[in-house]
Amino acid sequence: MFTYIHELNEWPNFTWKNDQLTVKLGAVRHRQGKILGQMEMLGVPLQEQAVLKMLPGYSTARHTIPC
Repeated sequence: MFTYIHELNEWPNFTWKNDQLTVKLGAVRHRQGKILGQMEMLGVPLQEQAVLKMLPGYSTARHTIPC
């Protein structure tokens, strides 16, 4: 079960440790850069398709236009 941020007792007055957060955000940005670099090699049509597949809840059936 997930706990949403607004469910925390400290909400909205929470604190964090900058040094720990910076390390984790840096790692995420590094991974993001690697993924974007790999996607650039795919070409535009495949890149767009990959982006859409990464979106949460994306389904081609829900996004089709009826004729």
